Amino acid sequence: MRVKHQKNFAVAPLGAGASAIVYIVDDNIVLKAPKVFEQLPKEASAFDKADLQFTALISYEDLEHERQIFQQLPAHDNIVKVVALRHPEGIYLQRHEPLPARIRREPPSDSKKRGWYLDIVRALKHMHDVSLVHADVRIANLLCNADDRLILCDFALSDKFGADNPAADDLDGTLNINGPFEIVSDVTDRFALASVIFELETGQKPTITWPSGNIHLPQVRTGSEKLDTIILRGWHSSYSSTGEMLKDIEILQNHNNSINSRKLIECTVDKTNPRFADWRSGRIQEFGGLPAPF
Repeated sequence: MRVKHQKNFAVAPLGAGASAIVYIVDDNIVLKAPKVFEQLPKEASAFDKADLQFTALISYEDLEHERQIFQQLPAHDNIVKVVALRHPEGIYLQRHEPLPARIRREPPSDSKKRGWYLDIVRALKHMHDVSLVHADVRIANLLCNADDRLILCDFALSDKFGADNPAADDLDGTLNINGPFEIVSDVTDRFALASVIFELETGQKPTITWPSGNIHLPQVRTGSEKLDTIILRGWHSSYSSTGEMLKDIEILQNHNNSINSRKLIECTVDKTNPRFADWRSGRIQEFGGLPAPF
């Protein structure tokens, strides 16, 4: 199946996931759109045609699920801002630099990383306070804004507490990012965050195996005993809440003089964007409306 890129509402593709593509709109906005596929030739098998329809349907359902999550999630400084939610072509979001690209551009100092951990746990606490779980906390789902603050994105797998764990263990026996849990909750997000911290500190993803129901964890030596403890407590599910984990990371920050001034900035959302509305109307006049999904 070949993807047919949307040219109606975007300039160029920026990245792709399992069921969606992120397109550049301009320097400040991206469009997260379902995958649109080129039509199969007439001689294609019935199986291939059915597979195409199923894949396209899943792509649209995943995006609709993410819309529903955004509707339940109040705005927050460390969660990606929605520019426009209900347009049929997809979700328009504020554009930021992906964290992997930010790290390649300029390797972060220890003090910078400590500030990032505070950003992530604040975003997760905000979700957990309304009984939502992200369920896919990884470096690839973090963005870096112009102030070098981290922004949590990609809520395609997010759900209410108690939903089935959407992550699968790797074929080599490595445990999935959410840990050995059948359902997702704040516990699974803290498990995944501990792995993100480990990866940012060591440069390596943690290899966590689960033979015979027993978790085998890697050795944790970040150079900070307090940070080692935070990682291990996340993995061992010993935090009673994400607020407790937040307090530990805040204490870690207080030992770092360069981050003492890092304060949470209350998020404000611009609910009216006339420039964007004019741009979209112009694209429809020039290129037409939404292309067929296949």
